[in-house]
Amino acid sequence: MEMSIIIYIHYLINLEDNMKKLLVGSRNMSLEMWANSHRLPSGFAKSLLHSINEPSDFPFIMEDLIKGFSSLRKKQREEVRKALIRVQVGCSMNTPHDPVKVKKQLFISQVIEKVLFGFNLLSSEEESLIEEKTKKR
Repeated sequence: MEMSIIIYIHYLINLEDNMKKLLVGSRNMSLEMWANSHRLPSGFAKSLLHSINEPSDFPFIMEDLIKGFSSLRKKQREEVRKALIRVQVGCSMNTPHDPVKVKKQLFISQVIEKVLFGFNLLSSEEESLIEEKTKKR
């Protein structure tokens, strides 16, 4: 029993590390390095990662994310969107031992993108493709 708890804790730590890697877009870059390289406020980057790792906390830090996002420039916003898309793609492709957690992480990354940008880039592209196929028939 004790060994299974240790294995599960180790798994959760790896899952959080994987989300950080997806968010920053590198296996070797820290969250702080990513934030600095794109001139993102460290607190904003930490809140973004925390929201993805702990989706149930998002409602309580949503306003902070919105405030932090509103102070970003266009290039910084583009990097945030790319990061959210990486998380969405990674969650869609990942089949870990805790599919419920990954499904929540996918959902919350989509919600964050909608809250910050007004729509989901991937789902709007998907809808456009479906509309094109429907019109051709």
